[in-house]
Amino acid sequence: MSEVTVACERLALSRDRLRNALRASAAAPIKNRTPLHLAGIVAKDAIDAAVQPLAQRNPIGMVLGAALAGGMLMWSRPWRWLLTPALLATLLPQLASKAFSNRAQVPWFKLLSSLTRSHHKPDAGQIDRRQ
Repeated sequence: MSEVTVACERLALSRDRLRNALRASAAAPIKNRTPLHLAGIVAKDAIDAAVQPLAQRNPIGMVLGAALAGGMLMWSRPWRWLLTPALLATLLPQLASKAFSNRAQVPWFKLLSSLTRSHHKPDAGQIDRRQ
């Protein structure tokens, strides 16, 4: 076998490992056990219970209310005062340290570690040919 054939086989194996890791990470359910996630679920259920009857009774009013809320958001432009450099300089390092300190809850670390692990052992012939 030539070096090109061996390199093509190694590339195909690498692509298969990458494809399998991405498929496994996409199929795996994301388990958020944080209190903020639980609060978001409770808030969503409460909002659905409050808004759904109103939307069924008066759908045009809901559309007008959404247009008014969107107009107020565009008029106030909160992204201009929310994303100031001073706020980002103080908040971003804290958010990054919090995200990287708790590796068990971040699914991309699982993906990166699965990509860097070797799932197969090369043959002795492949080791000699790589040198």
